[in-house]
Amino acid sequence: MKTPILAIGACALLLSACGATSSKSVETQKQTALWHVCIIENANAGLPQWSHNLAASLKKHSISSTIIRNPQTPELQSESCRFTLRYNVITPNGLPNTLRRASIRIVESTEQGRTTVGTLNFKLRGQHRQYIQNPNLQAQTDALVDELLASRNKQKENRP
Repeated sequence: MKTPILAIGACALLLSACGATSSKSVETQKQTALWHVCIIENANAGLPQWSHNLAASLKKHSISSTIIRNPQTPELQSESCRFTLRYNVITPNGLPNTLRRASIRIVESTEQGRTTVGTLNFKLRGQHRQYIQNPNLQAQTDALVDELLASRNKQKENRP
């Protein structure tokens, strides 16, 4: 009796250790409106230029983007910046092409206020060792954006 309980507990522990990301995918009803995102560049992040990797990943999902370097710019108030993306990243020492931690948040601004429509928090763990052995920042970014837009991916798969 104790053996199955211990085995189940060990499996749960191993699975929780593998859960490197927590996310709230962009809601299905927001998918049709999400065709353009303003990426607010984070000059204080471990990789401020990561905004360009994010733009390339979004483009693969048919989402255009504008990179905003100054978060106080009036452009953020325009209709073209209805959706904004903010991020923060930390890279491991000596591995500038690998993300150790990342957080992404997409916010929709409307007349009623601002609403978070998608978030993702990533922490490099054991199952992502390929990014340490063979650093590829764009591939890692693509995987994170794929997860953030998971419901969008499912909609594309269900199209005839």
